[in-house]
Amino acid sequence: MSNNCFPAARMMCRFPRIRGVIFDMDGTLTEPGQVIVFCLHLIAISFCRCCRGSQCVPISLQLDFAEMRRIADVPKGHDIIKTVKCRDSSTAARQMKLIDDFEIQAAQTMVVMPGAKQAVQWFAEQNIPLSLVTRSCRPCVSIFLKKSGIAESVFDPCISRDDVEGEHKPHPEVYANISNHWGIATKNIAVVGDSIANDLVPGHALGMITVLLCPNAQEFAGHDCVDFVAETLASAVHILRSIPDRSVQIPE
Repeated sequence: MSNNCFPAARMMCRFPRIRGVIFDMDGTLTEPGQVIVFCLHLIAISFCRCCRGSQCVPISLQLDFAEMRRIADVPKGHDIIKTVKCRDSSTAARQMKLIDDFEIQAAQTMVVMPGAKQAVQWFAEQNIPLSLVTRSCRPCVSIFLKKSGIAESVFDPCISRDDVEGEHKPHPEVYANISNHWGIATKNIAVVGDSIANDLVPGHALGMITVLLCPNAQEFAGHDCVDFVAETLASAVHILRSIPDRSVQIPE
């Protein structure tokens, strides 16, 4: 198949018509390797974006995650930012302000993924509603929109971690709320992201079509929560444009 698109798992599948698309931001609409703050010591870490660091070591720094978790008093397997937010209000506010400052500083060097604006425009022209859902702070979203030249109004809704009062991804609630907002069944919504755990698992749980954007795409083609994998954003868009209401042949 052209465009480095690799439909996953099955030799022949039939997918329902796509009527809405949810995009992640970091590593999906921006180039991989952006800086994420991942500990209370506020060390800026560049991760391989395909797994958010769960399956690989940091690219730029070798860090002792056990020591970071000990200092932060966050057990292994717990979301660090979510844990921080659950602490007393003054401590959480102080620590989140520091995390936000590091993210905003890192976002100044953000590189928009090639073809991001064109991809978004194509779906908008087809009257397919779009949403952007990111675990980054709201100022980082604003920086992305300015750099990309994409109007925020294209995304309805456009959700940062600051915009969510309840559960944020990877909890499926945020995706379910988007489905309800659009009035579109979850089976007709596609999720495009670079993290299986944070982006695709919640979509898969709701029966959404999932597309993993990953440079080593074929390695993840058999994952239960991944319907398709693509090596580039253009490939992901090609997949989504190719599957409405018709069978997809997967080459042997």
